[in-house]
Amino acid sequence: MNVTSGPDLVFDRPVTDILPALGDALATGRNGRIGNEMVFWGYRLRDNREVNLFACAVLEDADCEARISAICPGGNELIRVEEPGTVRHMNCTAIGVAAPGDIRPNCTDFESSDALLVGLMQC
Repeated sequence: MNVTSGPDLVFDRPVTDILPALGDALATGRNGRIGNEMVFWGYRLRDNREVNLFACAVLEDADCEARISAICPGGNELIRVEEPGTVRHMNCTAIGVAAPGDIRPNCTDFESSDALLVGLMQC
């Protein structure tokens, strides 16, 4: 799945307040998702290095360490913090009735503020 929304929809405060290294960074548009619990966004820093901002939901059944290393195997994690953020929870049934125009038929969802592991990974 592609991630089209930016981190501004996840965090209550600007990303540059959470990770000052992203000050004056430019979004590259290379965004992605690893499992349902982790998203990442690509940035080019002032010094021309490319990094990925990641956010992983801290949940009992989600292995954030494995997901972080899957962004770019052998990459270098530059910083990691814990920050609350908006997490969308979806519950979908395998069988149901879909009405015309349903984007996600047979699914219910809600948003909550949960703890996220947030950081920068350089590939």
